[in-house]
Amino acid sequence: MAQSVSNDALWEKLSEMEKGLSELAKTQKTSAQMPEQVGLKDEIIAKIKEEIRVLDLSNNSHFEENKKNVVIVNKNILLGLKQITDIQERINTCIEQGLQGSNEESYFDFYFFKIKKTSLVITMLGILIFTLTIFCMKQQDDYSLLTEVCYKQSLYIDQVKTEMDSLKTIKPKGAKKK
Repeated sequence: MAQSVSNDALWEKLSEMEKGLSELAKTQKTSAQMPEQVGLKDEIIAKIKEEIRVLDLSNNSHFEENKKNVVIVNKNILLGLKQITDIQERINTCIEQGLQGSNEESYFDFYFFKIKKTSLVITMLGILIFTLTIFCMKQQDDYSLLTEVCYKQSLYIDQVKTEMDSLKTIKPKGAKKK
């Protein structure tokens, strides 16, 4: 997997290398240069130039990728804007057609009056909701009456049971005890 490096990081690395080179140049100017130091210096400079070339190639490839991405984003934005304008044009034509055709098609024409179709549908839905509400209220009332009757029956059954129990505990006067 390739590692991506930002342009800022590359420039920062290059500036660090430049500072290092300038400090190295200052120290070498002050010290006496020996022939082997000159060869070492040329070798270091060659390595640094190679590193700079590699970093420059990496930077160029990132720049090209970013440029491709910007082109793709611009195409997507233009395509989105075109679709939005198409939608707006369709809406405008629908509104114009709706205003022209609304006078004829959106009314029920009876002998003495005209009714809008939407008003009739809304009224019918309102009546349906009202009817369902009344039906639900009646069902709730029937349920409450039924539970009340069941409660009264359970009270009556409890009362009869207590009376039966009390009759069992009372013994007739002539009964023998064992």
